[in-house]
Amino acid sequence: MQLSSPILINKLFLPPLQAGLVRRIRLFQRLDEGARRKLSFLSAAAGFGKTCLLSSWAKQSGLTVYWLSLDEGDNEPARFLSYLVLAIGSLSQDFKDVFVATIQRSSAMEAIQTGLLNELAASLEDFVLVLDDYHLIHSEAVHRALAFLLEHLPGNVHLMIASRSDSPLPLARLKLNGQAIELCDLELRFTDEESAIFFNENTNLRLSEKEIAKLIFLTEGWIAGLKLVALSIEVHRNPPEFIARFKGGHRHLFDYFSEEILNRQSEEVRDFLLKTAILERFNASLCDAVTGREDGRTMLLALERANLFIVPLDEERAWYRYHHLFSEFLRKASSLELAGLHRRASAWYEGNGLVEEAIGHAVAAGDFEKALLSELMKNARSKYNGYARKLFFAIGKEAPQCPSELLSKREIEVLQLIAAGKSNNDIAEELFLTKNTIKTHIQNLYGKLGVSRRTEALAVARKNGRLP
Repeated sequence: MQLSSPILINKLFLPPLQAGLVRRIRLFQRLDEGARRKLSFLSAAAGFGKTCLLSSWAKQSGLTVYWLSLDEGDNEPARFLSYLVLAIGSLSQDFKDVFVATIQRSSAMEAIQTGLLNELAASLEDFVLVLDDYHLIHSEAVHRALAFLLEHLPGNVHLMIASRSDSPLPLARLKLNGQAIELCDLELRFTDEESAIFFNENTNLRLSEKEIAKLIFLTEGWIAGLKLVALSIEVHRNPPEFIARFKGGHRHLFDYFSEEILNRQSEEVRDFLLKTAILERFNASLCDAVTGREDGRTMLLALERANLFIVPLDEERAWYRYHHLFSEFLRKASSLELAGLHRRASAWYEGNGLVEEAIGHAVAAGDFEKALLSELMKNARSKYNGYARKLFFAIGKEAPQCPSELLSKREIEVLQLIAAGKSNNDIAEELFLTKNTIKTHIQNLYGKLGVSRRTEALAVARKNGRLP
């Protein structure tokens, strides 16, 4: 048996099970279902437990499962198909020898694959073949070869593929025909119950329900994130204090994101990620404004296909956000000058009528003295004025005068009665309104004046000439 490079026999072994696994019965049932179809495709970012899930399912499934761990060298079609054949234990050694020798010297790829399909059908053995780390395959020739095999796969053969990126195979058609299932990060992440089991049964930590709930929220069920957090907590002198202050910048998480995610991207992708990390949510137009590029839509779709910790916020795939921990990491990892990025974001939000976001980014840019904030304040809809005034107060500047038209006639009447020392019940009786209606008017004028107490409301109103 001859290959262009020596055979790595450990590529053909199921990975050993890790200690302290959380049994994922709901996902085992989904894989049981997939084992009756042509294809099961698992697609999620690094650390969502794809390999661990498949190997643990394989060992308890009672089925014949063969395994092939892929690497960058498998982008050469002859090598890919040779390893695929070597992984299938039901094929005779004679067939494997002839196949490998033939594929090395022949360009009739389809004829060779047809011979393989016929041999698989003749063997009659029902088995599952797992192809792990398929995201490392970027060769169109390999994709075409695997698509051909899938199209003509005999009923006794079932493929399971794990990848960090979306499928380059005709997955939609196979799913439509009931021949494939897909598991993505939404299904692969730990549920609240699985996260609690992980902390309570597989670590020495004794965390409260509230502490576990916070970690679940921040990690969004990302399995590697939960494990790295657990490692960090175990070495901390005061676990409750660590959890209370935790936001995602700890060195274990930082190292993982650096080594497994950011450092593996092209310079173009890294630049996009680091610049857009200042945004809580974003669409293509906003990304273009902040990055100074014109490939926002293309990049967002590429990031989603690559499962780079990006979360769509609507069915149309218009707005996105980054995973909480990934966003925090990107902001800490960035050495960019951020003020200019925030100014671009503020200008975009102002131009699109999103006042609160525009003010927030202007403040983040340090533009406290600029007329931008004053203009935003003047043009803001009433519900944003309280927010804007508080920002001015926070930075030690005097807020612009509250426009007189912001207070309705009824709100002015209520304010005058408050100034006269009337209670809510007194005001309700005098204006022939219910007590709840009076409470609503008071809350509205508090918001418009940017205050939270009666004394503050009276002080602001007198300063703005609304009261004597």
